[in-house]
Amino acid sequence: LYIASEDGLTALPYTAIHGIKTNSPVPYFRSIQIKDEERAVDQQSAILTGRNRIQINIGSINYSFSPVIYSYILEGTDNEWTTGTGTNIVYQDLPIGDYTFKVKVRKPTSGWSEPIEYAININPTLWRHPFFFVVLSIVAGGIFALIIIRRKTAHFKRSEIDHQMIMLEQK
Repeated sequence: LYIASEDGLTALPYTAIHGIKTNSPVPYFRSIQIKDEERAVDQQSAILTGRNRIQINIGSINYSFSPVIYSYILEGTDNEWTTGTGTNIVYQDLPIGDYTFKVKVRKPTSGWSEPIEYAININPTLWRHPFFFVVLSIVAGGIFALIIIRRKTAHFKRSEIDHQMIMLEQK
């Protein structure tokens, strides 16, 4: 390989060119939107409740013109890494649970980079939470008990009044 510059002509031997190791690109999160609201990309996790929509836009620091290949996985739902050149990933209506989104990148001439991670925790809404049903059962049981106690008290008062009326009629 011959390189011409103002200083003259420089020759690089063929063996030196093949010995050059290309570095992997460095992945990063360009933006993270949760329920169409922008989140800070420097946070390492998100906690959500109810219906959810997560949009992750990824990028990479790449110092060459060769195309970058992205690979990502959402641990907890996906079983295999998804590979492609797309940089926009959307997940909707994830079930309750803990997830880890991982992304790694490479160029055709390099190996995979170290994956970066983003933790996602989906909590149940109030009416889906088991504790809600316990409280609801206790409140319903209390209301049912109050209704029974009031009916018994009203019946007891009616029978007491009837008894007093009979006593007055007998006198």
